[in-house]
Amino acid sequence: MVSVKPAPILDLETPSLGTTQAFIAAHDAPCLQQFPLKLQAMATAGCRVFIWQQHPASLTCFHLPSGKFLHAVVIRADAIGNPDVPSGPYLENGWHVMFQKKAGMLVMWASQAPMEEVKQLIET
Repeated sequence: MVSVKPAPILDLETPSLGTTQAFIAAHDAPCLQQFPLKLQAMATAGCRVFIWQQHPASLTCFHLPSGKFLHAVVIRADAIGNPDVPSGPYLENGWHVMFQKKAGMLVMWASQAPMEEVKQLIET
C-alpha cells in the first residue's frame, strides 16, 4: 500500500497532523496518542483507514524535507497476536522499515529516505 507511485491513495489529504488523527479516530481506527516531537511539527500528506486481516488499521503519511514520504501504519498490537517482527531497522526492496510498540499499538514506519533520517525523526 505504501509503495504506490507517486504516493499512496489517501482517504483524506491534509497537511495537518491533528486533522489526520481526528479523521482516524472518527473512523474507529487505531492511532498513536502522541507522535514523536519532530513529526508533530511536520506537514502530513494525509491519512487512510483500512482493514488488515479483519482488523482496523490506519496510515498517516508525512512529507519529509527531502521530498520523500514517511509512512506510519498503526494497528492494535493484540490484533497481531505474538508478532514476529524485526527488532531493529531493516531494508526491504528499497524501503527502510522499522517497527515499534507504543501504548498497545504496533507501528510500522516505512520510508525510502535514508534510515538515519528516519531514525532521527521517530526516536523520542
